[in-house]
Amino acid sequence: MAEAQSIERKRAIRKANRGVITKYINEANDLLHDEDSDRDRLITIQGLLREKLDYIKRLDSEILEICEIKDIDKEIIESEEINTRVLDVNKKILKATSEGHLVTNQPAIFVEGEHINEPQQSELQNESVVSNNSAPQASTDQIQHNQRNELASQSSYVQNKDGELIETLRTFWDTESIGITNHDIGNPEESKFLREVSFDEQEGRYQVRLPWKTEALPQSNGYSTCVRRLRQLHSHLKKDKHLLNDYDSVIKQQLESGIIEAVPEEDDDSDGSYYLPHHGVLREDKETTKLRVVFDGSAKPNEESPSINECLEKGPNLVPNLFDTVIKFRSHPIGIVADIEKAFHQIQISPEDRRMLRFLWFDDITEPVPKIRRFQFCRLVFGLTPSPAVLASIIQHHLSRHKEREPEMVSLLNDSFYVDDFAGGAKTDDDAVEVYEKAQAIMKDGGFTLRKWMSNSKKFREMVEKNEEHQSYVNADKPTLNQAENDTWLHGPKFLKDPKDQWPKCPQPTNLETDVALSETVKTRPTVTYSLVNLTDDLLSHARIGLVMECNKYSSVTRLLRVTAFVLRFIRKLKGQETSDNSIQTLSANDIKEAEILWAREVQAVSFPEVTRLLGSKQRVNNQLINQLNLFRDKNNLIRCEGRLEHS
Repeated sequence: MAEAQSIERKRAIRKANRGVITKYINEANDLLHDEDSDRDRLITIQGLLREKLDYIKRLDSEILEICEIKDIDKEIIESEEINTRVLDVNKKILKATSEGHLVTNQPAIFVEGEHINEPQQSELQNESVVSNNSAPQASTDQIQHNQRNELASQSSYVQNKDGELIETLRTFWDTESIGITNHDIGNPEESKFLREVSFDEQEGRYQVRLPWKTEALPQSNGYSTCVRRLRQLHSHLKKDKHLLNDYDSVIKQQLESGIIEAVPEEDDDSDGSYYLPHHGVLREDKETTKLRVVFDGSAKPNEESPSINECLEKGPNLVPNLFDTVIKFRSHPIGIVADIEKAFHQIQISPEDRRMLRFLWFDDITEPVPKIRRFQFCRLVFGLTPSPAVLASIIQHHLSRHKEREPEMVSLLNDSFYVDDFAGGAKTDDDAVEVYEKAQAIMKDGGFTLRKWMSNSKKFREMVEKNEEHQSYVNADKPTLNQAENDTWLHGPKFLKDPKDQWPKCPQPTNLETDVALSETVKTRPTVTYSLVNLTDDLLSHARIGLVMECNKYSSVTRLLRVTAFVLRFIRKLKGQETSDNSIQTLSANDIKEAEILWAREVQAVSFPEVTRLLGSKQRVNNQLINQLNLFRDKNNLIRCEGRLEHS
């Protein structure tokens, strides 16, 4: 509910500011049609438009983060429209103010409620200028300086014969109007943030040192804290054997793939080390990694010692603006998305720093009291504060190495990455296939693999599917028998070459087998599934909607009630009770009320099961709560409390 109120408040503020922009645009257009108009006012409007547009763009980004998916297209289209209108009027102002000498009526600069003194004569370049009122004129450099520092206007312009100023300002406005900002950190090897970056040819991936703050290291290694938290984690995981096995499998897979390594037994931590506590996060909605082991870099060993995150530089924020990323993505007729497989784990940590990324797990989880074993990370850990900046810096550095050979593709990749997600596109199907092949090759050269490709191009999808099937076959694990010697593995069962009528028949179960199976079925209590469609109106008033719909899957009460209302309407249509031709997208107040009543009954049934059962029976009720509060069921089968006013 709070989120809904927040987004509506932001939209109301944005609407008001868009109205102000419209007012400025209309005023500018009126001035542009008047040859004797005040040019200073035009320049002031230009600055005010930019200020308002910047503010609206920030609101757009915030709204996009919290709005519903179905509203994203509408939000982007409206933003594009206002951007285009401002861009068009800015171009007209630039053209008008650059033709001939400009006459100023005011010697000072005004910015909506502020007064900025005019520059002193000594600050201006010694250039010959012409003015009807002999006011001092700013040079081209002064104009560019003022524009780039976002002043709303200048005291005056001089004519620029070669058009350099006009082109500079036009480029400036074209870029700023759609919110594009380039983050260029230069070469990471020369950056204070990433002091040492190299490429390990043997491993085929980049290697970095951790960006430590000056003379900042944890004062305690955190070993005892990690032992305590590991025991607590193990106690919790033992309650679910499958979850414990999955957790252990994640650690073993990381060990086999070289993401982590075992700490040698002879290492006694005397050279200094640091241990990270960890826990599991289960995500059923993920297609790939359901269970993720998360390492806590912010955990403090004790009150006196800082955490490892407090000892590391955070690094520059290289994550692009989400609104900009979406706008660029929508500019492509064919959209292409993918992500980098285990992006953070593709960057190698220098051996000198691995001792600071240690953690604890068990040697054998099947033991009653498993022995604790020490491990350390060889790759970048996601739970560290600088990890996002390290990943972005390495990707930018890697792409810069391919800039001369593949400038267009590198430009697309630079504009299309949002952390480890790629959102780009192409003009044609053939171009989309080229993007897939070149992007894969470039990123593979740095140890990164792009996966989960999706697109609105059918040809692209078919090509990716075929390619991934081929790679899956090539990389498939060998069966028990050698593939080259196993004819069934290579060609399938021999009977497939025979006519279908000669295929072996699937043996049917005997009566005895069927009886045994049915007896086992009886032992297992069946899962009861409620069917609202088969309920009469009377039974529907007693139905438990919570057994059909899970309310915790919905982000707000409003959305839950609307979905419930649509479900109830659909039920009536199936039962022939809905005869109106109302659009499925429209809901009446009665529809929402019906859904609200249904969920109110559900809440009462869950919160007061005994009261619900007793009030539903026809026998005399002898319950203290019911008698004390005079509880009864109303016409909607809701439990209500009888008030004293009814007896007055």
